Amino acid sequence: MQAGSSSWRFCRSAALVTVLVVPFVMIMWISSCSRRAELQISEAKQFCEALMPAIERAKTKDNSYPQFADPTWWKGLKVPSLIDLDYVYDAWNWETGGPRTSYYLRFGRPNSVGTRYLVYSSITQSWSENDTDVRRSGWVRTYTTSR
Repeated sequence: MQAGSSSWRFCRSAALVTVLVVPFVMIMWISSCSRRAELQISEAKQFCEALMPAIERAKTKDNSYPQFADPTWWKGLKVPSLIDLDYVYDAWNWETGGPRTSYYLRFGRPNSVGTRYLVYSSITQSWSENDTDVRRSGWVRTYTTSR
């Protein structure tokens, strides 16, 4: 291939396009995925936060939270794609046999490499990240549904 020939110009143009365009497209694609993930997380948090008043109303006279999620909590709400209704809610007691004095709401983080779950704690009243697999860490299925 001689400099100035049509095949040489084509190869040079192809190399230039590869070096300039491909990284640009990849950056745009990655940022688009990141924006989509943040939107999904925001929707899932809003869904969980919409459940909180119903969960508080469901407390028993001994201030114990329900052991299982109640489908009426999300009646009329659109369930976001990150929410697994089987594992979204869990109530805890820190004393064996005592009332369930706290609850957690959780959902999976999209496209995650490390952190797998976002968890809301009624104790701290805040969200945190957790990399534990709910099915292997003692989280129990608290609601079963077929979607």
